Amino acid sequence: MTGPWTKFRLLMWKNWVLQKRHPVQTLVEILAPVVFSVMLVLVRSLSDPETFPDPTLYQPFSPGNTSGTVLELLANSSVGGLIAYSPSNSLTQSIMKKTAERLDMQLIAAPNESTLIQGLTQTVGAMRLVLAGVVFDDNLSNETIFPDIKVGP
Repeated sequence: MTGPWTKFRLLMWKNWVLQKRHPVQTLVEILAPVVFSVMLVLVRSLSDPETFPDPTLYQPFSPGNTSGTVLELLANSSVGGLIAYSPSNSLTQSIMKKTAERLDMQLIAAPNESTLIQGLTQTVGAMRLVLAGVVFDDNLSNETIFPDIKVGP
């Protein structure tokens, strides 16, 4: 059996022979990265760099406090102040009720995802009234507690 160095030399020789037999392909393989790199440098040189000495810092906010946010504007406009969800059972109702209270919005419940989608897409003007739709897994229809969820290893 031959050693790893001999195998490496044989593969390099085979690659060299293949490259010699296809000179156009070899030329394209060499020139394509060079041409694209030159194009990137040229495009970059066409624009002037712009520096921003003072960074824009945004104040943190609480998701439960919607005052002064787009959510408040949407809830008080004709665009939408309703949250639709499915499936409707005691587990999802308790979660969505807390969410609706915190966001000061109304709820619409559907027994399953297909009914929710059908109601929102086929009812005239329904989408204008609904701000968001939340779809829990339909397998949770008969559950009373959420299954354990683990994130990470």
